[in-house]
Amino acid sequence: FIFSGDLKYDNMEGFLSTQGYDKFYGDEQYTEDAFSTSWGVSDEDLFRKSLQILSNEQEPFFSTILTISNHPPYLFPKNASFDRVKTTNNNRLNAFKYSDWALGNFISEFKKSSLYDRTIFVILGDHGFISDDFDQNTSIELTSYHIPCLILAPGFKQTINERITSQVDIIPTILDLLGGFFTHHSWGTSMLNNMEEETDFAIMVPSGMNHIVGMVQNNTFLIYNFLDKSEWYDMGNFPYDYQLKKIINIEKNHLEMEKTMLGLLKMISHTLNTYKCGIKYNP
Repeated sequence: FIFSGDLKYDNMEGFLSTQGYDKFYGDEQYTEDAFSTSWGVSDEDLFRKSLQILSNEQEPFFSTILTISNHPPYLFPKNASFDRVKTTNNNRLNAFKYSDWALGNFISEFKKSSLYDRTIFVILGDHGFISDDFDQNTSIELTSYHIPCLILAPGFKQTINERITSQVDIIPTILDLLGGFFTHHSWGTSMLNNMEEETDFAIMVPSGMNHIVGMVQNNTFLIYNFLDKSEWYDMGNFPYDYQLKKIINIEKNHLEMEKTMLGLLKMISHTLNTYKCGIKYNP
Protein backbone atom coordinates (compact mmCIF):
# COMPACT_ATOMS: atom_id res chain seq x y z
CA PHE A 1 0.00 0.00 0.00
CA ILE A 2 1.62 3.22 -1.18
CA PHE A 3 0.43 6.57 0.18
CA SER A 4 1.70 10.12 -0.01
CA GLY A 5 1.03 11.03 3.61
CA ASP A 6 0.65 9.73 7.16
CA LEU A 7 -0.33 6.05 7.21
CA LYS A 8 -1.85 6.52 10.65
CA TYR A 9 -4.51 8.84 9.22
CA ASP A 10 -7.94 7.23 9.54
CA ASN A 11 -6.14 4.14 10.88
CA MET A 12 -5.35 3.13 7.29
CA GLU A 13 -2.33 1.00 8.14
CA GLY A 14 -4.09 -0.63 11.08
CA PHE A 15 -7.16 -1.54 9.03
CA LEU A 16 -5.38 -2.59 5.83
CA SER A 17 -2.91 -4.79 7.72
CA THR A 18 -5.90 -6.99 8.64
CA GLN A 19 -7.09 -7.10 5.01
CA GLY A 20 -4.09 -8.80 3.41
CA TYR A 21 -1.68 -5.89 2.87
CA ASP A 22 1.78 -6.66 4.25
CA LYS A 23 3.94 -3.73 3.07
CA PHE A 24 3.24 -0.04 3.71
CA TYR A 25 4.95 3.05 2.30
CA GLY A 26 4.04 6.50 3.61
CA ASP A 27 5.41 9.99 4.11
CA GLU A 28 8.73 8.68 5.43
CA GLN A 29 9.60 7.69 1.85
CA TYR A 30 9.85 11.24 0.50
CA THR A 31 12.50 13.92 0.74
CA GLU A 32 11.90 17.23 2.50
CA ASP A 33 11.96 19.18 -0.75
CA ALA A 34 9.02 17.22 -2.20
CA PHE A 35 5.95 19.41 -2.77
CA SER A 36 3.39 18.58 -0.11
CA THR A 37 0.10 19.73 1.41
CA SER A 38 -1.61 18.83 4.68
CA TRP A 39 -2.54 15.49 3.06
CA GLY A 40 0.88 14.51 1.75
CA VAL A 41 3.22 14.88 -1.21
CA SER A 42 2.11 15.64 -4.76
CA ASP A 43 0.94 12.93 -7.13
CA GLU A 44 4.06 13.15 -9.30
CA ASP A 45 6.28 12.48 -6.28
CA LEU A 46 3.98 9.65 -5.22
CA PHE A 47 4.05 8.03 -8.68
CA ARG A 48 7.80 8.48 -8.98
CA LYS A 49 8.32 6.62 -5.71
CA SER A 50 5.72 4.01 -6.72
CA LEU A 51 7.68 3.20 -9.88
CA GLN A 52 10.78 2.53 -7.78
CA ILE A 53 8.89 0.33 -5.33
CA LEU A 54 6.96 -1.70 -7.91
CA SER A 55 10.03 -2.33 -10.09
CA ASN A 56 11.62 -4.12 -7.13
CA GLU A 57 8.58 -6.16 -6.08
CA GLN A 58 8.60 -9.93 -6.43
CA GLU A 59 5.90 -11.16 -8.79
CA PRO A 60 3.02 -11.75 -8.49
CA PHE A 61 1.97 -8.81 -6.36
CA PHE A 62 -1.10 -6.70 -5.60
CA SER A 63 -0.54 -3.01 -4.89
CA THR A 64 -2.71 0.02 -4.14
CA ILE A 65 -1.58 3.62 -4.75
CA LEU A 66 -3.67 6.32 -3.05
CA THR A 67 -3.35 9.81 -4.60
CA ILE A 68 -4.37 13.11 -2.99
CA SER A 69 -3.63 16.02 -5.36
CA ASN A 70 -7.21 16.27 -6.65
CA HIS A 71 -8.48 16.66 -3.09
CA PRO A 72 -9.04 20.00 -1.29
CA PRO A 73 -7.15 22.33 -0.94
CA TYR A 74 -6.36 21.57 -4.65
CA LEU A 75 -2.66 22.49 -4.50
CA PHE A 76 0.04 21.18 -6.82
CA PRO A 77 3.57 22.16 -7.97
CA LYS A 78 3.47 25.35 -10.03
CA ASN A 79 6.21 24.11 -12.36
CA ALA A 80 4.17 21.09 -13.50
CA SER A 81 4.15 21.18 -17.32
CA PHE A 82 0.51 20.84 -18.35
CA ASP A 83 -1.91 23.31 -19.92
CA ARG A 84 -3.99 25.06 -17.27
CA VAL A 85 -7.78 25.40 -17.35
CA LYS A 86 -8.78 29.05 -17.63
CA THR A 87 -12.29 29.27 -16.19
CA THR A 88 -14.12 29.82 -12.93
CA ASN A 89 -13.20 27.53 -10.05
CA ASN A 90 -10.00 26.76 -11.95
CA ASN A 91 -8.07 25.67 -8.83
CA ARG A 92 -10.18 22.55 -8.52
CA LEU A 93 -10.25 21.84 -12.25
CA ASN A 94 -6.51 22.37 -12.60
CA ALA A 95 -5.87 20.07 -9.64
CA PHE A 96 -7.84 17.38 -11.47
CA LYS A 97 -5.95 18.07 -14.68
CA TYR A 98 -2.64 17.95 -12.81
CA SER A 99 -3.56 14.62 -11.24
CA ASP A 100 -4.46 13.27 -14.69
CA TRP A 101 -1.16 14.55 -16.08
CA ALA A 102 0.82 12.89 -13.27
CA LEU A 103 -1.07 9.62 -13.80
CA GLY A 104 -0.40 9.76 -17.55
CA ASN A 105 3.33 10.18 -16.89
CA PHE A 106 3.25 7.23 -14.51
CA ILE A 107 1.61 4.96 -17.10
CA SER A 108 4.03 6.16 -19.80
CA GLU A 109 7.03 5.35 -17.62
CA PHE A 110 5.54 2.02 -16.56
CA LYS A 111 5.19 1.04 -20.24
CA LYS A 112 8.98 1.08 -20.46
CA SER A 113 9.08 -1.81 -17.98
CA SER A 114 8.48 -5.44 -18.89
CA LEU A 115 5.97 -5.44 -16.02
CA TYR A 116 3.49 -3.46 -18.08
CA ASP A 117 2.41 -6.38 -20.28
CA ARG A 118 1.81 -8.50 -17.17
CA THR A 119 -0.11 -5.94 -15.11
CA ILE A 120 -3.79 -5.11 -14.64
CA PHE A 121 -4.43 -1.47 -13.70
CA VAL A 122 -7.67 -0.40 -12.04
CA ILE A 123 -8.00 3.38 -11.77
CA LEU A 124 -10.95 4.86 -9.90
CA GLY A 125 -12.08 7.48 -7.39
CA ASP A 126 -13.54 7.17 -3.91
CA HIS A 127 -16.25 9.77 -4.57
CA GLY A 128 -17.56 11.87 -7.42
CA PHE A 129 -17.59 15.51 -8.43
CA ILE A 130 -20.25 17.08 -6.21
CA SER A 131 -22.27 19.83 -7.88
CA ASP A 132 -24.96 22.04 -6.37
CA ASP A 133 -26.83 21.87 -9.68
CA PHE A 134 -27.68 18.23 -9.03
CA ASP A 135 -28.27 18.34 -5.29
CA GLN A 136 -31.95 17.55 -5.57
CA ASN A 137 -32.24 15.30 -2.53
CA THR A 138 -29.97 16.27 0.35
CA SER A 139 -30.30 12.87 2.04
CA ILE A 140 -28.09 11.24 -0.63
CA GLU A 141 -26.12 13.37 -3.11
CA LEU A 142 -26.19 11.06 -6.11
CA THR A 143 -23.36 12.73 -8.04
CA SER A 144 -20.94 12.13 -5.17
CA TYR A 145 -21.35 8.40 -5.77
CA HIS A 146 -20.90 8.46 -9.54
CA ILE A 147 -17.22 7.72 -10.15
CA PRO A 148 -15.11 6.72 -13.16
CA CYS A 149 -13.40 3.35 -13.39
CA LEU A 150 -10.67 2.74 -15.95
CA ILE A 151 -9.24 -0.76 -16.42
CA LEU A 152 -6.06 -1.41 -18.42
CA ALA A 153 -5.14 -5.03 -18.94
CA PRO A 154 -3.04 -7.14 -21.35
CA GLY A 155 -5.11 -8.00 -24.43
CA PHE A 156 -8.09 -6.05 -23.12
CA LYS A 157 -9.77 -4.30 -26.06
CA GLN A 158 -10.70 -0.64 -25.66
CA THR A 159 -14.41 -0.29 -24.98
CA ILE A 160 -16.90 1.62 -22.82
CA ASN A 161 -18.91 -0.41 -20.32
CA GLU A 162 -22.07 1.48 -19.36
CA ARG A 163 -23.50 -1.15 -17.04
CA ILE A 164 -24.48 -0.11 -13.52
CA THR A 165 -21.67 -1.36 -11.31
CA SER A 166 -20.01 -0.39 -8.04
CA GLN A 167 -16.72 -0.88 -6.22
CA VAL A 168 -17.73 -4.32 -4.91
CA ASP A 169 -17.73 -5.53 -8.54
CA ILE A 170 -14.02 -4.82 -9.01
CA ILE A 171 -12.65 -7.96 -7.32
CA PRO A 172 -14.75 -10.39 -9.42
CA THR A 173 -13.84 -8.42 -12.56
CA ILE A 174 -10.10 -8.66 -11.83
CA LEU A 175 -10.45 -12.40 -11.19
CA ASP A 176 -12.29 -12.72 -14.50
CA LEU A 177 -9.39 -11.01 -16.28
CA LEU A 178 -6.86 -13.28 -14.57
CA GLY A 179 -8.78 -16.32 -15.82
CA GLY A 180 -9.02 -19.82 -14.43
CA PHE A 181 -11.29 -21.21 -11.71
CA PHE A 182 -11.74 -19.22 -8.52
CA THR A 183 -13.93 -18.95 -5.44
CA HIS A 184 -14.39 -15.55 -3.86
CA HIS A 185 -16.47 -13.93 -1.16
CA SER A 186 -17.05 -10.54 -2.76
CA TRP A 187 -20.57 -9.14 -2.72
CA GLY A 188 -20.16 -8.09 -6.34
CA THR A 189 -20.24 -9.69 -9.79
CA SER A 190 -17.87 -9.35 -12.72
CA MET A 191 -18.50 -6.44 -15.08
CA LEU A 192 -17.54 -8.82 -17.88
CA ASN A 193 -20.11 -11.55 -17.26
CA ASN A 194 -23.04 -12.30 -19.54
CA MET A 195 -25.82 -11.60 -17.06
CA GLU A 196 -28.75 -9.46 -18.15
CA GLU A 197 -28.00 -5.78 -17.54
CA GLU A 198 -31.46 -5.36 -15.98
CA THR A 199 -30.18 -7.23 -12.93
CA ASP A 200 -27.27 -4.82 -12.37
CA PHE A 201 -27.46 -2.51 -9.39
CA ALA A 202 -25.33 -0.38 -7.09
CA ILE A 203 -25.80 0.21 -3.35
CA MET A 204 -24.80 3.49 -1.66
CA VAL A 205 -24.50 3.95 2.11
CA PRO A 206 -23.74 7.54 3.19
CA SER A 207 -20.88 7.80 5.66
CA GLY A 208 -22.05 8.64 9.15
CA MET A 209 -25.76 8.23 8.30
CA ASN A 210 -27.10 4.85 9.36
CA HIS A 211 -30.81 5.28 8.68
CA ILE A 212 -30.79 5.62 4.87
CA VAL A 213 -29.44 3.53 2.00
CA GLY A 214 -29.51 4.25 -1.73
CA MET A 215 -29.83 1.89 -4.66
CA VAL A 216 -29.56 2.48 -8.42
CA GLN A 217 -31.12 0.01 -10.86
CA ASN A 218 -32.78 0.27 -14.27
CA ASN A 219 -32.66 4.07 -14.37
CA THR A 220 -34.35 4.23 -10.97
CA PHE A 221 -32.90 5.65 -7.77
CA LEU A 222 -34.28 4.24 -4.51
CA ILE A 223 -33.71 5.92 -1.17
CA TYR A 224 -34.67 3.56 1.63
CA ASN A 225 -35.23 5.24 4.99
CA PHE A 226 -35.34 2.95 8.02
CA LEU A 227 -37.08 5.69 10.00
CA ASP A 228 -39.52 6.85 7.34
CA LYS A 229 -40.97 5.94 3.93
CA SER A 230 -38.94 4.89 0.92
CA GLU A 231 -38.67 7.23 -2.07
CA TRP A 232 -38.13 6.34 -5.74
CA TYR A 233 -36.81 8.69 -8.42
CA ASP A 234 -36.70 8.43 -12.20
CA MET A 235 -33.10 9.21 -13.23
CA GLY A 236 -33.91 10.32 -16.77
CA ASN A 237 -31.01 10.03 -19.21
CA PHE A 238 -28.63 8.42 -16.74
CA PRO A 239 -25.62 8.66 -16.60
CA TYR A 240 -25.56 11.74 -18.83
CA ASP A 241 -28.29 13.60 -16.95
CA TYR A 242 -29.03 13.72 -13.25
CA GLN A 243 -32.35 15.54 -13.34
CA LEU A 244 -34.29 13.43 -10.88
CA LYS A 245 -38.07 13.15 -11.00
CA LYS A 246 -39.86 11.72 -7.97
CA ILE A 247 -41.99 8.68 -8.77
CA ILE A 248 -45.47 9.00 -7.30
CA ASN A 249 -47.11 5.81 -8.57
CA ILE A 250 -45.20 2.94 -6.97
CA GLU A 251 -45.41 -0.24 -9.06
CA LYS A 252 -44.40 -3.87 -8.58
CA ASN A 253 -40.91 -3.41 -10.05
CA HIS A 254 -40.20 -0.64 -7.52
CA LEU A 255 -41.18 -2.90 -4.62
CA GLU A 256 -39.04 -5.72 -6.06
CA MET A 257 -36.12 -3.30 -6.13
CA GLU A 258 -36.67 -2.54 -2.44
CA LYS A 259 -36.92 -6.27 -1.68
CA THR A 260 -33.60 -6.96 -3.41
CA MET A 261 -31.84 -4.25 -1.43
CA LEU A 262 -33.28 -5.37 1.93
CA GLY A 263 -32.28 -8.97 1.21
CA LEU A 264 -28.70 -7.92 0.52
CA LEU A 265 -28.57 -5.79 3.66
CA LYS A 266 -29.81 -8.70 5.77
CA MET A 267 -27.10 -10.98 4.37
CA ILE A 268 -24.44 -8.35 5.04
CA SER A 269 -25.67 -7.85 8.62
CA HIS A 270 -25.62 -11.62 9.18
CA THR A 271 -22.07 -11.81 7.88
CA LEU A 272 -20.88 -9.01 10.15
CA ASN A 273 -22.54 -10.55 13.20
CA THR A 274 -21.44 -14.15 12.62
CA TYR A 275 -18.10 -13.65 10.83
CA LYS A 276 -19.33 -16.13 8.20
CA CYS A 277 -19.65 -15.60 4.49
CA GLY A 278 -20.16 -17.64 1.33
CA ILE A 279 -19.77 -21.39 1.05
CA LYS A 280 -17.41 -23.92 2.57
CA TYR A 281 -14.52 -24.47 0.19
CA ASN A 282 -13.15 -27.98 -0.28
CA PRO A 283 -10.05 -27.80 -2.53
